[in-house]
This record gives sequence, C-alpha cells and structure tokens, in this order.
Amino acid sequence: MIELNDDYTLKKVMKPLIASNTVTDEIERANIFKMNNKWYLFTDSRGSKMTIDGIGPKDVYMLGYVSESLTGPFKPLNGTGLVLSMDLEYADPTFTYSHFAVPQTEGNNVVITSYITNRGLFADRHSTFAPSFLLNIDGSKTSVVPNSILAQGQLTVDVKNDGKDKKKK
Repeated sequence: MIELNDDYTLKKVMKPLIASNTVTDEIERANIFKMNNKWYLFTDSRGSKMTIDGIGPKDVYMLGYVSESLTGPFKPLNGTGLVLSMDLEYADPTFTYSHFAVPQTEGNNVVITSYITNRGLFADRHSTFAPSFLLNIDGSKTSVVPNSILAQGQLTVDVKNDGKDKKKK
C-alpha cells in the first residue's frame, strides 16, 4: 500500500495488507471497502499458482479478509480465507474468472460479478459478463445468498436492511 502526495508523487510506502509467501505467487484483482464498520479485502487466485496440497491446478478461488482498520491486521474470512471456488474445465462455456465484490449502499450483501472467459476456444463465443449474484457478509463469515442470480453485469440491488426483502433494480 502506498500513500501519494496531492501531486500524485510518492509520499510513503507502507507494509502489505496481506502476503502470500509460500502459498501462491498470484493474488490479483484485489479490492477493499468498508462495510458495517469493518474493512473487507477480496482477491482472486488460481490453483495452478498455489503450493497447497489438495488444490486443483485448474481451480479458481476468491479469497477474503476482514479487519477493524484499513491498515490491518487482516484475518481470513470463514476461518480459511476461502470465499468462492470454481472447478470447471476451462473449455466449459460457463467458465468464469475474476470475481469482484461490489459493496451496496444498504444491507449485508455484496454483488459478485465476474466474466465468462474461454475466448479463442469457440469461434462463436467470446468473453462477456457472467451472471452476477449476491454474497452475504456477516462479520467474518460469508455465504452465497440462495436464488440470488442477477443479470449479466448487474452491479447494484435495492436491498432492505433486514436482508430478507430484496428488490432488484
């Protein structure tokens, strides 16, 4: 993490928010936001870049962390950091990658968006948005909201704060 001056020159280099030494050489598409007075950091990685036994080389993972402050310390969500996993073959027409958590203005849900990417394998299929869906965050626990598939590329939902009454925009 870095801090910039008003003229965008480097002011300060700070310690990393998370590190993956000896676990993976790839943490990408990191995003961080504040929700319900906690800071959440999400990132993606591929099994082919990991060194953990039992991880499939073709698997795709979304990892997540939570902290009381922007500068940490960050602790793994769900006890392990695993938020989502996908184990489809790359040639599957529904193979998705690059999951990204989009916080909402109300409630405990975030929209997860990604893209379907297997371009080059099919002449009639190209990369595009995957259907979005909702992920519920409850402190240090996450869960996919049942029956929450949204339109391709949808980034927002109008959610009543109780989390039970959702109205799609």
